[in-house]
Amino acid sequence: MYRPNYLKLRKKIIISVIDLYLIDKVREVRSFSEPYVSQSALSLGIGFAQDFIGQVESFSEDRIYSLRQLNLIANYFNLGLNDLLPQEKINDDLLELEIEMIKTTSTKFKLTNTGMLLKITVSFMVGFLQVTRLTS
Repeated sequence: MYRPNYLKLRKKIIISVIDLYLIDKVREVRSFSEPYVSQSALSLGIGFAQDFIGQVESFSEDRIYSLRQLNLIANYFNLGLNDLLPQEKINDDLLELEIEMIKTTSTKFKLTNTGMLLKITVSFMVGFLQVTRLTS
């Protein structure tokens, strides 16, 4: 038996173009590093709470990286701070983003060979980001 559950969360945020760039750059560096570095591993590696990077990357709270945090992240990956900063001039200032998060929970029931009924629940979040307006 399979029973999916969905919960949609939608919100609009205003964020600067440079802050969005930095969030994406840290995600890129983290995701393509060898070996892969998870959000929680990086958070703990720079001395912050386990969910810090996840909160910044998911826009779940109004969190952005400070210069100090970016420097700690650069040091963690043995990079210079300039490696995380944009190489090109950014002319735009603010973006309005609409974020839709879908939390999916799937529950399966399985009967084992011994007749025991197992309940298996898996949850994950999927995010969609849409730029709706550019403001100066």
